[in-house]
Amino acid sequence: MPRAVIFHLTVSGITASNKVYDGNTTATLNTASATLVGVVGSDSITLNTTGASGTFANKNVGTSKTVTVSGLTLGGADAGNYSLTQPTTTANITAKELTVSGIIASNKVYDGNTMATLNTTSATLVGVVGSESVALNTAGASGTFGNKNVGTGKTVTVSGLTISGTDAGNYTLTQPTTTANITPKELTVTGITANNKVYDGTATATLNTASATLIGVVGSDSVALNTAGAVGTFADTNVGTGKTVTVSGLTISGTDASNYSLTQPTTTANITQASTATTLSVSSQQSTVGQSVTFTATVSRPPSATSQTSRQPREIAPTGTVTFTEGITVLGARPLDKGVAIFVTSLSVGSHNITAIYGGDQNHAGSSSNPVSHQVNAAKLFLPAILNPLMPLAGYWEAPRDRFTVRSDRVSVINFASSFDVPSCNIYDYWITYSGPVTIANNRFSFGGTFYADITFNSQTSAQGTVGINNYLFPNCGYRTGGPNPTTINWKSSSTVPLSAPASGAGYLPRVVGK
Repeated sequence: MPRAVIFHLTVSGITASNKVYDGNTTATLNTASATLVGVVGSDSITLNTTGASGTFANKNVGTSKTVTVSGLTLGGADAGNYSLTQPTTTANITAKELTVSGIIASNKVYDGNTMATLNTTSATLVGVVGSESVALNTAGASGTFGNKNVGTGKTVTVSGLTISGTDAGNYTLTQPTTTANITPKELTVTGITANNKVYDGTATATLNTASATLIGVVGSDSVALNTAGAVGTFADTNVGTGKTVTVSGLTISGTDASNYSLTQPTTTANITQASTATTLSVSSQQSTVGQSVTFTATVSRPPSATSQTSRQPREIAPTGTVTFTEGITVLGARPLDKGVAIFVTSLSVGSHNITAIYGGDQNHAGSSSNPVSHQVNAAKLFLPAILNPLMPLAGYWEAPRDRFTVRSDRVSVINFASSFDVPSCNIYDYWITYSGPVTIANNRFSFGGTFYADITFNSQTSAQGTVGINNYLFPNCGYRTGGPNPTTINWKSSSTVPLSAPASGAGYLPRVVGK
């Protein structure tokens, strides 16, 4: 007959898996070891776990949270004699990890510390379930580089972010990381000066580095300035005041040197004009009026400190103009070419002292030469012969009663002396002397006045013409007038007349040198 008592069965061996908070109460069961407890004897009873499910008491994070199992059923021939109590178990709901995106760190110049500046404007929580109330608090956020040193793409660890809100307790917040660069800090240098120099055609500057000091080193960082390779260079080679000198070749060393860059400094100095010396030479010490005379001015500069040579390359040779003067009179000006100016001129009769004055250029100071003397002699009237070398100042022709003299130290002047045989007046003892301009044309020369003459050269050694006097006062005889008288004159026999003396056509052309 059927039993009147229903036996109550329980279940053991069912466990629930811990889970990360997911906003619901569902629990995952493990029923592999599920066992019925309370079956009588050999009753035929089976446990069906196929429909089993587990449910946490609530969705919130907690440890050993009760999980209620449901959906277990009994099977077997004796199942009707039993009732089944749905078991419980426990499991943990752990907080869900949230991450943060959108935080960036600013690049910075090396400052000796690891602090990083964050930009949290776009910071966003990642991983919040549904529309749960969880907010990200960035007010206390800070960033930290892994170390203080210069580097690219360096990791910046963020800390100080928090979360809040109704559901915040079900979450944990993983502090994010980002990257940024630390760039070298720029160091400058003070205390370097450059020496002024005289123009030498180069841009090289001499530096004084004894007082050179690094500016900008952080704290007690180990950084040293090395000046051994320092070089100074002017902006250009030309003369100027307060010219920029660029320094190069400075380096830094030391344990912390890699965290710095060095800006090569600049300074200023003057390039002053190079002194010059002007010398003047002349093509000859003497000339005859009308002849060209060449004056050559040479402008040189002293040897430069760098080259130690007096050579003047074209690019640094003085340029400009040399003015040639006599006293306060300017004779002319000529441009320099490779330091030389050439002036060709003709001067009047007399002694001349010529000076060359160099006016200077941008890079060279002016200078003046010492005066150079030059003698210009009167033009010589060459009679048809070469004067005896023993008679350098005068040569003369002679006729039986008449004599005229050509002096080589007069310009276009002829002195004529003549004697007349007038015994009653003793005129023979007197000389008539004429000195005045001489007209030379067509192989003839002539002059007039108290004494007059018209002479034609007809050979190398003789000349013919007429001479006379006009109302000339002779002592003891009164005024006399005579002529014209035919005259043939010959070169004085005591003078040497070289046979090779030049002639022109049938007669020798008297000429004034330089005319």
